[in-house]
Amino acid sequence: MRLFYPTHNLIDAEGGVLRFFSHCTGSFQLPDGVTPSPEQTLELRLETAGRTVLRTVPVKGRIAETELPALPEGDGLLRARLLDPANRLILARKEMPVKIRKRFGKALPGNCVIDARGRAIVDGKPYMPLGLYTGELTRRDVKRIAESPFNCVMPYGSMQLGPDGEVGGNRAPFEAVKLALDELHANGLKILFSIKDVYRSNPLGPDDYVYRDLKGADETVKRYVEAFRSHPALLAWYTCDEKMADWVDIMTRRRELVNRLDPDHPTWAVFYQPNVEDYLPMLDLFGGDQYPISRISEGYDHHMTSIDRLMGLAEATGIPTWNVPQAHNLNIYSPAEKAADYRDPTGEEMLSLALVQAIHGGKGFVFYSYFDFFRGPAGTEAEPELAEKRWRDACMAAGELKKLESFLMAEADGPAVEIVESEGKFRARCFTDGNGNYRLLLAGVGPGRTAGTLRVKLPEGLTFRSRTGNTEQRAPGEFRFTGNDIASDIVELNRQ
Repeated sequence: MRLFYPTHNLIDAEGGVLRFFSHCTGSFQLPDGVTPSPEQTLELRLETAGRTVLRTVPVKGRIAETELPALPEGDGLLRARLLDPANRLILARKEMPVKIRKRFGKALPGNCVIDARGRAIVDGKPYMPLGLYTGELTRRDVKRIAESPFNCVMPYGSMQLGPDGEVGGNRAPFEAVKLALDELHANGLKILFSIKDVYRSNPLGPDDYVYRDLKGADETVKRYVEAFRSHPALLAWYTCDEKMADWVDIMTRRRELVNRLDPDHPTWAVFYQPNVEDYLPMLDLFGGDQYPISRISEGYDHHMTSIDRLMGLAEATGIPTWNVPQAHNLNIYSPAEKAADYRDPTGEEMLSLALVQAIHGGKGFVFYSYFDFFRGPAGTEAEPELAEKRWRDACMAAGELKKLESFLMAEADGPAVEIVESEGKFRARCFTDGNGNYRLLLAGVGPGRTAGTLRVKLPEGLTFRSRTGNTEQRAPGEFRFTGNDIASDIVELNRQ
């Protein structure tokens, strides 16, 4: 069982939602003649200073949640049991120490808290990450990104950052990194700070990590987290990039370490692997980075089945997600003789990938990657015109997402969508900004033709506008979408 809200094993002293995800693995020996019941419950016991809270709640789709009252700040012990009441069975147990503290309204500049809707709350306001993976960051890069729709960066070399693209330089490493973060903050950009490479060489081996004068992976992480946890440019800690499941135990301890050192910023980890449930103990935010526009010869560039599937699996767990839309051509990483079997994603496809992630509940979008805009087949240098086109396409997609921010980050869900007819794989979701305006997001996963008719209950008298022309309004509240391969639409429905 995994407590995934609130994050950091922190419980809000002002009360609120407590949310668990249940996932049982391994072999179980049941009594003879007993068949597990699908009706399960979660029994919770929270012991705090002078108060005990008991709850028994149903498990719905492997997610259980309850409301807690206001509690005194301090330490607590949370015990949970997954029960099969019909057969009087205890299926699983979990016990964890928790901290009880006020999670919102802190004075720390840049404090990032994930709320019960999966939204980042920064400085007390909803914040939707629109980011770019980067390498070195020159002042020209920082200025260019700051003037675009993007609002944050994930530099792989976060620990080596320096002013104007220096990598380390002659300054002490912490001083150089601070100057680089100061520059990001001065330009209104936040950083997803990468510590994803600070690990021993083998998950079963000794802690042999060495970086400059720092020895030991945990000690190195501790020094960097302590150095930058209060910097106003910090948004989150990037703790893992696509490691296999044999690292989960180590990485769970890493999350717990970072959570203890910095309870004011979440951890984010990214995977292409479909075994989402295995990774939940080691992160506060999940990121999906399937890159579906790949081998032309095998038809992989015509659909986004992989990212749709991965996002569906993540959505089913209830874990908040900041996802990674593909913005690069995979020929950059292929041998020269195979480079022609790949192509650039178009701007419309970049947007479509992000929209299907949003439909599955995504609350952040960090495009991969800024540095690849400037690279050609097999890692050669791209022509300046091509690099500029890629940048324009990515900015277009990010700009459309930015227009959706008040809808994706709203206080309440939009009305439910009923798909009454579909051809091919088709996704849709309706969002509201709370002010009487709506956005209907639609995506055809592909390959080939996708069509669908849907109904949604909306107020009368709304104006209708289809961004791509892929959707028609057949009657008030009834819409027909038609697309081919990777396709999408944003339908604007505004009060007059």
